[in-house]
Amino acid sequence: MACMEFEMGKKKCERYWAEAGSSPLQCGPFSVACDTEEKKNEYVIRTLKVTLNGEIRTVHQFHYKNWPDHDVPSSIDPILELIGEIRCYQPDDSVPICIHCRWVSRSPAGTGSQPPAPHFPSGRSRGGSRCKPAAKLLS
Repeated sequence: MACMEFEMGKKKCERYWAEAGSSPLQCGPFSVACDTEEKKNEYVIRTLKVTLNGEIRTVHQFHYKNWPDHDVPSSIDPILELIGEIRCYQPDDSVPICIHCRWVSRSPAGTGSQPPAPHFPSGRSRGGSRCKPAAKLLS
C-alpha cells in the first residue's frame, strides 16, 4: 500500500485492517485481524489474518507511509529496502503481489461504486495506471 489513510486533510484510503492487538475488523463478509505490526522508518509490515466462511488466510501488508501526495519520493533507497523486505516474504513468483495506491470514490455522488484497481508487477497488470511509478520500481 503506497499511501496514508489521510493526506493533506483528505481521506485517501479506507482502512481495511484492524489495529494490532484489537478486535478484528468486519469488512462485508470478511473479518480482518492484525496479528503483528512491525514499524520501520518509512513503512510498516503487518501480518493480517483474513477470514471468509471459516477459511483463514494470512496476508502480509507492506504499508509505505511516506509516498508524497501527487508526487514521487525524493529518494529511492527506502523503496529499494521495502522491495527487499517484500521479496523475503515472497518465496517465488507464483505468490501474487498486489500494489494499491489509494481509493476514494470518484463516482457520482460519492456512491463508492468503483472498486480500487489492483496493480501487479512483472507484467500481471489488471487495469488502471495510477500506480505506474510504483509498478515500474518493482518490475
